[in-house]
Amino acid sequence: MKRAPDAACLYCQHPEDTAEHTIFDCAYWDPLRLPVKMFVGNRNITTGDVQDLLCGPSDVPFSENDRIRAASKRATQSFYDMVDNILSCKEHDERIAETERKANAVAAAPTD
Repeated sequence: MKRAPDAACLYCQHPEDTAEHTIFDCAYWDPLRLPVKMFVGNRNITTGDVQDLLCGPSDVPFSENDRIRAASKRATQSFYDMVDNILSCKEHDERIAETERKANAVAAAPTD
């Protein structure tokens, strides 16, 4: 995927449209984050949550290991799905925006 010519976020105009901004901060994607938020206490997901979401919490008593492992698998899949959904939608929108930019450039080009 190529970067857009403008570094600002297409959805909220944050000056730097980084992967971190897209996955964790941009309010436009909040609805897609909802399924993952339940695994972090219904608060906003941060980069600090990624390790626990992908690997499970490290401070689990061995007696609860199976139950926690099952929940961890659900959290991991939910996080993967969230990232995939956000990036797929964003890539689709960026392709549309690029097509529109090209069409506008052709329309604005002088004709001989």
